[in-house]
Amino acid sequence: MDIVQNIALDALVASPLNPRKTMHVAELEALADSIRQVGILQPIVVRQPPGRSRKRWEIVCGHRRVEAARLAGLAEVPAVVRKMADREAVIAALVENSHRSEVSPLEESDAIVALLGQSDDPAAVQAELAARLGRPLRWVRDRARLGQLVPELRARLAAGTIPLGGALVLSVLTVPRQLELEARIAGESWRSGWSVGDLVHMARRYDRRLSSARWALDDGTYSPRACTACPLRTHVQGDLFGDDVDGDTCLDDSCWRAKLAEWGQRQAALGATVQVPKDTAGPPKNAINLDGRCGVVDPNPDGTWPTYGEVLADLPAASSTVVIQPSGRAEVYVAESTIVEALPEGHPLRTALEKRAASSSPAPPSGPSPKARQQALQLKFAAFDHVPAPRDVQPRVREALFRAAASAVAEDTRRFVAQRRGGKLAKDAPSLERLVELAPDGDTQWRMTLELLIANSGFMYGGGRTELLEAVVAAGDQAAEAQDAAAAAMSA
Repeated sequence: MDIVQNIALDALVASPLNPRKTMHVAELEALADSIRQVGILQPIVVRQPPGRSRKRWEIVCGHRRVEAARLAGLAEVPAVVRKMADREAVIAALVENSHRSEVSPLEESDAIVALLGQSDDPAAVQAELAARLGRPLRWVRDRARLGQLVPELRARLAAGTIPLGGALVLSVLTVPRQLELEARIAGESWRSGWSVGDLVHMARRYDRRLSSARWALDDGTYSPRACTACPLRTHVQGDLFGDDVDGDTCLDDSCWRAKLAEWGQRQAALGATVQVPKDTAGPPKNAINLDGRCGVVDPNPDGTWPTYGEVLADLPAASSTVVIQPSGRAEVYVAESTIVEALPEGHPLRTALEKRAASSSPAPPSGPSPKARQQALQLKFAAFDHVPAPRDVQPRVREALFRAAASAVAEDTRRFVAQRRGGKLAKDAPSLERLVELAPDGDTQWRMTLELLIANSGFMYGGGRTELLEAVVAAGDQAAEAQDAAAAAMSA
């Protein structure tokens, strides 16, 4: 049975093993007010400090109560003296703090990491802590993970600019990746905080689905270890990353790229043609991507279509071209002609490729050339040269209609109309204003308005509604004849 005795405050010293490193002043003052009114209801726990005088006692549990007692003006506090080793003192302090004002997650992490570092059986220590603290085992493991945070991210967690859940996600990444993400967070200074979802998205931006790895996941010849034995996988982290709908993925982009490069070297040694981004602008022509789904063969028992790679599993590496993309993905291609030669007569894939080759032969060009169609269009539009502007349209309205038509059409349409008028549109000048300069009088404005609207309806490319153009030309001819008749009557 513990014996309670009063110990002077001057005889108490803080424990360097105490996980709590910070105390909130407002909470201490509230606790001091309570002590003034009812005293200290639960004694503190002390031990004889190693190598210290027996006149001094090290606080194991009750640091906040001691500080509040000082604020309350007490000279001594009730205490229980126990014999404890350092490990027992740390666990006791963690247990005591877990039931009182919360210790920060980083303080809990530092204490747990220190305990695990002193043990030859970290798993047993984690289980003991979970039982003693009344916490799930995952809680203990999460606190231990926080010990892997780089100092910059620790500071953000302490300041509250990243949430605990997001810090846990970042803590499982490699140090270079953590520093990269911290630099990105710091670069977006307009944000006051980051959500867990934001940080999960950032952390998984370079995730690699292990199902898409070209090498065998249990192959230990790839440095530094086989993927099946690597801790930097989402499945190893439990549900830390939420519902992992994409399957098990790699969290170490640098390791993934190193293994991909090594796999490419091994393929080249087997005779494959290996292309990296600087060597090629795209996949080879007339070739099949082995990752694509082959829909011309029978489906798999589960109803999915097999990949070309599954259909052509026996093809040697020497017949393939490997394209390693900048994104960290490798694509394997095989020429269609090689596939046709490798497959037997009557194979559905060979038959499909032979039909494709027969139908893809280029057909000889037919019809007039684009230049001839443009010349014909120029001749058709020459009819607008005889269309006068209606006399009952005011000049300001006529100009407004012209500007509206010029603004509504595409840039290439404006260039076509300008070319017809013997002008060019400079690329460094507003094309609309240059077009206005080419229409000095009312009749020209009206003709160009019609040209712009009709050219934009499809005539520029040789199509469009020819009856519309014909109707406008006929109307122009009638108007011109009427004007000529009126002029002749006046002269008579």
